[in-house]
Amino acid sequence: MIRLNYIYFGFFFLALCFIHGFHALITESGFVSTRVLFMIPAFAQSFLEAFLLALLMNFARKKVWSKIIPVLVSLTIVLMLLHAVDLFMIRIMGVTIWYLLGSLLDESLNNFLEMIYASNIPLPTWCLILATALAIPTLGYYLYNFSHRLAEKKPYEMSYRKVVVIPLSISIGMLAFSLIVFPLQDHITQELLEQTLPWKTSFASSNHTFLSLQKKLKRPQGEAAFLEKLEKLDGKLEKKTEYFPFYR
Repeated sequence: MIRLNYIYFGFFFLALCFIHGFHALITESGFVSTRVLFMIPAFAQSFLEAFLLALLMNFARKKVWSKIIPVLVSLTIVLMLLHAVDLFMIRIMGVTIWYLLGSLLDESLNNFLEMIYASNIPLPTWCLILATALAIPTLGYYLYNFSHRLAEKKPYEMSYRKVVVIPLSISIGMLAFSLIVFPLQDHITQELLEQTLPWKTSFASSNHTFLSLQKKLKRPQGEAAFLEKLEKLDGKLEKKTEYFPFYR
């Protein structure tokens, strides 16, 4: 049997549901019913994320990893904050926090310092941001210990069979949802609504980039028709281009 800290990770799950459910509702794409429908995979991915983290924490407590539990708890707090920041990044800049972090990691230390200097944010403000970033995970660790003691008073035990069946069933449900609901949406709506999901992807995600056009493109002409039209041209320009070459 496995005991899980259902209080702490239940709060983690509800926080992700609120963040990504709210994000789906305020997205300017698709009908309201479609946005509400996309809250289902958002909640499913939130549950899987919280459930897997709870299993990892339980495993760490029983093994030699127990010494790094404060680090793991801090990472869960940071992860929750990144989900919240991700909502604002997509709304303001149109990019995910994961894309932004990847771009920052690709930069050298000197370039990173130059970016901080170019932000025109005073040094004391940066120190306050850093202190807050360190204080929140520390506070989260004490909250985790408090919730763990409460959970131990009324423990919830889960069999190993349920540990396998629950995430597998949710994954199959997400696959069925992707195969049934996603084909009913246009590609642009699908991409926008996928940005509201915790993992930014689904079983029906495409690696191709789609463009939204005002009207359909004309069908390409055959070679013979194109050559015939080319022979009829008299070689005179209807308009002159506004191009003025300069030579030294």
